[in-house]
Amino acid sequence: MSSSTIFKTETLRVFGKSGAGAPAVMAPALGPYTKRGSTANFTVFFDNSLGTNGQNLADAVLANCEQDFSQLQAWFGGTAAGPFNVFIDPGNNGGSHATCAATDLHCDAFSGTDGALVNLVNVAEADEVFMANQNVGWDCRASNGEGLSRVLARERYPAKLNGFATGASWLDSDRPDWVTNTEPTDVSGVSTGCATLFINYLRQQLGFNLFMIVQAGGATLAQTHINLTGSTDAFGPFSALLQQTFPPGVPSGLTNDNPFPVAQTNWRWCNKCQGRFFGGNPGSVCPAGGEHSTTGSGNYALVLGAPGAAGQQDWRWCIKCEGMFFGDNPGSVCPAGGQHDATGSGNYVLMVDAPGFSGQQDWRWCKKCQGLFFGDNPGSVCPAGGQHDATGSGNYALVEVPEFPSQSDWRWCNKCQGLFFGDNPGSVCPASGQHDATGSGNYTLIQNVPGFPGQQNWNWCNKCQGMFFGGNPGSVCPAGGQHDNTGSGNYVIIENQPGFPGQQDWGWCNKCQGLFFGDNPGSVCPAGGQHDSTGSGNYVLI
Repeated sequence: MSSSTIFKTETLRVFGKSGAGAPAVMAPALGPYTKRGSTANFTVFFDNSLGTNGQNLADAVLANCEQDFSQLQAWFGGTAAGPFNVFIDPGNNGGSHATCAATDLHCDAFSGTDGALVNLVNVAEADEVFMANQNVGWDCRASNGEGLSRVLARERYPAKLNGFATGASWLDSDRPDWVTNTEPTDVSGVSTGCATLFINYLRQQLGFNLFMIVQAGGATLAQTHINLTGSTDAFGPFSALLQQTFPPGVPSGLTNDNPFPVAQTNWRWCNKCQGRFFGGNPGSVCPAGGEHSTTGSGNYALVLGAPGAAGQQDWRWCIKCEGMFFGDNPGSVCPAGGQHDATGSGNYVLMVDAPGFSGQQDWRWCKKCQGLFFGDNPGSVCPAGGQHDATGSGNYALVEVPEFPSQSDWRWCNKCQGLFFGDNPGSVCPASGQHDATGSGNYTLIQNVPGFPGQQNWNWCNKCQGMFFGGNPGSVCPAGGQHDNTGSGNYVIIENQPGFPGQQDWGWCNKCQGLFFGDNPGSVCPAGGQHDSTGSGNYVLI
């Protein structure tokens, strides 16, 4: 073991507790330090004044730092960072390093006995170096980068958020828009709180994983949202859901940075009857006949099971027709017959008579059937007969959130090893006949989001139902000639990311341009013989 004295006078990038100010400079003299040990990417020192506690904290960092490093590198898509020097100092505030790219990381010891807490701080400092090296817009000196830093650290050490939570700072303020804008500081609890909440909204409310979010970074969180969803309306739905769940002017009481999900998505408008129904289940019943139709509908999010939420409680889902009705009145009428049945329903809360609310206004209660319908269109159909009647109704507002930009029902063919779309008839397999999905999972592909991380320009062929790369000439289709992408979306497939959650080992065939599973023998290529993955990346499907 060796010791050394460290002097620091640079401006610091600081990870600190909510409300704690950032020092402009570190104290001019720190240490002396004892070097406790090294790993492949970290060398760990502790301040001699910490004694045995410092030694134990250093051992805790040495025991976990490589696993933390591997996870950070996976989230950042293989970005290189380090090696790092970690200095454990006396203190109770957090951690710091001199610049976003600086690899000398200082972590406070706090009580001297909580190794997981020091590990959380170490992750929060190291991830900022990954941000700097990745260079896609996450700025550790600003609110967007500081928010990401905290989300990633908490993901590794979820029980150690302690006084570092900032979500309540934003909820209990006047809620400025630090999604469309980025505040050029990393020490504001308000802007950092907005950032941590929004990143968790992307994760837990909209369904994007941390790899996707990190790879979709931009100069603002709104740009990250565009890269993930293609939608420019980032702050409005996010703010509206939190406005309803945590009414402004009322202390939020939030003790962490992640209240999400706060609403249930996949509620739809029916263009036949104008009613509101849940689109996540089959077997809906429409009073205009048949099932409800989602054509033209957005994806609505309804706050569920929040007794303190702003709005009118006691809206219910009907298990018989999938519709939304007000459960506090008798005499409801269900298009499936009899009265609505709320068995299994939660308690939904709808905003009413709130003209400044950021949502779609003009939803109405029907006094004849107790259902919810859109009152701004003519031609509604009521299960009690005639059109809906909004007499006595308030003006309800619903929040519309972006769809997860994906298409499911892609399948693996056990005959040729290729990927094909299983929701259409008439597929053509190069091994003869139609594709066979026996044994296949249900794969989901991202489509039509130009900024989404991954390789763009994968296409569906309307002749064979297969997936092929449309960026090269000379494709070969098992239905004859070249593949035809007429009617296809622009699909994005993750490539060369071993840490991405999903099934690895899908390959591109340089003979036919198709996508096939390379981990099995016996593939069949429409260009003859087996598929050839020479030159292919390692593609990942979810």
